[in-house]
Amino acid sequence: MTAAGPIALCAALFLVGCASDPGTRGGFARIGQLGPQSLDGRVRVVGNHPFAHPIVVPEEGDAIRVSGPYEREIGRLSGIDVRVTGEREYGTYPEETLRASSYEVLSVEGDSAVVGTLDREGDGWVVRTQSGDVSLSVVTEPLAALRGSVVWVVLDENAGAGRYGLLREALR
Repeated sequence: MTAAGPIALCAALFLVGCASDPGTRGGFARIGQLGPQSLDGRVRVVGNHPFAHPIVVPEEGDAIRVSGPYEREIGRLSGIDVRVTGEREYGTYPEETLRASSYEVLSVEGDSAVVGTLDREGDGWVVRTQSGDVSLSVVTEPLAALRGSVVWVVLDENAGAGRYGLLREALR
């Protein structure tokens, strides 16, 4: 394989990793780059602090521990349906792990969620997603305090932030 082959492959993976489909009232947005293997399921956090760690529990099959750079963010999604992609690893832990290179929020209790960075726009609020801004009609004071953070938001019938959660704190 020539040097151009790996470069083209990396470019293609980067473009795919930036893909999202939040639509206008929800959907999912991928955080990170696609990995060679993926697993859909519900996030659970097992163990006691400071040794707690996230696992993904699929509808069928065995749960798998999540490791890697998105481990903390995925752990904040306990009870939420996700798709985690990455590479399976063996050795560091007594069980198999999935080293996450990306994740997507598929649904929050059956509802679509918008995933992105919370920001002010004029007198209003938006969630800046990979495919554009989603305006929020109502933002509570606790949510407003997360400005600049990566969050998930389930919109209510009036495009307000019905439910939300923190994924990554803003760099201050």
